[in-house]
Amino acid sequence: RDNILYILAGIIATVVAAASVGAVPGSAPVVSSVPVGSSASVTPSAPADPALFGTTWVAQAAVDAGVLTVPSRPEASASVTFDREGLISGTFGCDIFTGPVRVTANTITVGRLEIPQIMCFAANSVLAEALGDVLDGTVNYVMRNDLLYLTRTDVPCVILKAVERAESASS
Repeated sequence: RDNILYILAGIIATVVAAASVGAVPGSAPVVSSVPVGSSASVTPSAPADPALFGTTWVAQAAVDAGVLTVPSRPEASASVTFDREGLISGTFGCDIFTGPVRVTANTITVGRLEIPQIMCFAANSVLAEALGDVLDGTVNYVMRNDLLYLTRTDVPCVILKAVERAESASS
């Protein structure tokens, strides 16, 4: 387990460093025209990795100022799903959310999220809060195997794991 954490920390450091200069390794910067906080419908634009869509991604860890946080029960924390119709949905601890999203090859731009409950950030609040912070506006993403890295320069990096893949994403 320790070796995996060291490898994971190295990958995270690379992604965070790339995000801090505005790029994800192997890709050109993308500029989004989606206004932050907009309630207007936002649709995905190609080319995004098809495995991203329809998959339930569960937060596993967060990296803030070089410190890796890995809770004992990440499965009870926070999750997110993106669909091809331009909708994001998921959970922040015990709160559920939905909203518009635009996905490109290396960025995800989240519009105004609708959260029907009062923000409770129950289980594993570090990951729930980190996911809530990173899903505010435009975020860079990288997918490696079953891991999704969400990075922005001003908030902690969040690492999510695919726990339930859509039928079409696994083929």
